[in-house]
Amino acid sequence: MRFFLIPAILALAIIVIADGWIYGRLRSRIRFDRVRTITYWLPSAFFALLLLFFCFFLPVLSGYKAMVAVMWLLWLYVLIYIPKLFFVLFDALGKGICRLFRLRTRVFSFIGLAVAASGVLLFLSGAFVGRTAVHVENVTVTSPRVPEQLDGFRIVQFSDAHIGNWGDCTGTLEKTVALIDSCHADMVVFTGDFVNNISDEITPRIIETFRRLQVPCGVYAILGNHDYGDYHRWETPAQWSENLARTKAGIRACGFDLLLNESRLVAADDTVWQLVGVENVGKPPFRRYGDLPLALAGLDTTRFTVLLSHDPTHWRREVLGYPFIDLTLSGHTHAGQSGVARGRFRWSPSSWLFDEWEGLYRDGTQYLYVNRGLGYVGLPVRIGMSPEITCITLRRGDLPQDAGN
Repeated sequence: MRFFLIPAILALAIIVIADGWIYGRLRSRIRFDRVRTITYWLPSAFFALLLLFFCFFLPVLSGYKAMVAVMWLLWLYVLIYIPKLFFVLFDALGKGICRLFRLRTRVFSFIGLAVAASGVLLFLSGAFVGRTAVHVENVTVTSPRVPEQLDGFRIVQFSDAHIGNWGDCTGTLEKTVALIDSCHADMVVFTGDFVNNISDEITPRIIETFRRLQVPCGVYAILGNHDYGDYHRWETPAQWSENLARTKAGIRACGFDLLLNESRLVAADDTVWQLVGVENVGKPPFRRYGDLPLALAGLDTTRFTVLLSHDPTHWRREVLGYPFIDLTLSGHTHAGQSGVARGRFRWSPSSWLFDEWEGLYRDGTQYLYVNRGLGYVGLPVRIGMSPEITCITLRRGDLPQDAGN
């Protein structure tokens, strides 16, 4: 994990602008002696030094628990300074309008206070409610290529656990396993980003939690961009390789059949269908590890086929070129960890980066489902896009007129 210079400079500028403006406004109403002035600027100095520390020393920190502390400190910064910044913007706008039109009103300042208070509530709710509010999303995929024997077959998908970011607070992961059990699935699949960076995140307690998953047709997983450890500074290539090997071994120890550019024949009743898993295939700057032609080698194109591919952009860039892949399951986007979902209306900042970012999509006879993910990166919050487990029911029938998104 690296905290780059430009974001640090921007964050420092926000501190100077927000606290400087509010200090000036308060001084016009309150007398500031030396003690009050020092007290006022102490938090500003703390966060400024913290940002400088992140900028220069974060790359050399090791251990996932240190990264958890970093995330929560960044959240505290955002909780304080983003609402402050919005207040300053409205307050400055009101002051400018009053000077321009020679008015005397504080309505813009009150609006700024209301927006700032709403921001604080959103970030608090996102961290302590939305972040852990795991729910089950029920989805039906209907296709004439679904064999009669698979009509009603249930695949439970979850994704993007980022288990290191949970630290020792594994209650949400245990709740996830319990919810998966309640779905009475025939198969469970995990679509990448099991760890955040380091294999040490897979502790004995994590292994014990996920080994409870027992379903008739197996528990499968693929790797995501974070699982390779590319966001950690390794001293040698050998360390990188050793970490990746330990991560793979840890995922297998959790009870997952890890698919690395390979496929499995899955028997259900008296029919057989194909499950394929590719390693991560992402757009730059994400490295490409996946090899879809290798994973598909030797498969029967007449059989119903499900592909696990972490990055949903892979679907349009390559997967649609193989018409016999009926359903692709992806994650990666986290649905932006924020957004609005009301009925059929969906919006998130993820929509600026991804054509397919959450939910069910269809192109011709081929489906894609993008799971919101279970965990988080960057900030420990989920606002309006709660963590998700998807229960996908396969149905044999004509293609619907509308696939959902």
